[in-house]
Amino acid sequence: MLPLLLPSNTTLTVAPGDKLKIVKDDILGLSRRSEVGFFLGLNINLKFILLMKGTIKKLTDRGFGFITPEGDEKDLFFHSNDLKDVTYEELNEGDEVEFEMGESEKGPKAVDVTRS
Repeated sequence: MLPLLLPSNTTLTVAPGDKLKIVKDDILGLSRRSEVGFFLGLNINLKFILLMKGTIKKLTDRGFGFITPEGDEKDLFFHSNDLKDVTYEELNEGDEVEFEMGESEKGPKAVDVTRS
């Protein structure tokens, strides 16, 4: 997972079709709701995660597989424990998926994998 930290008054530009997900907001310990900070003029730290798209390239009988990300030739590993709102048995090779980038001991991997 690669957090994107933005200083105050920064504009974030993404390509059409990209999705951003707010995964954490922190308003100086006063509230977990970002709307409160805007009304009170407080500093708000938001952490965004870029949701990536790809295609299931290979599924194994051992509960893991590989995803080919859009625009990238290097496949990403994923484990059945990294699935969200879908079971491993429901996936098929060729399925379109969305995922976040994560890290493992062996390098990058796909996490929070969902069907598109």
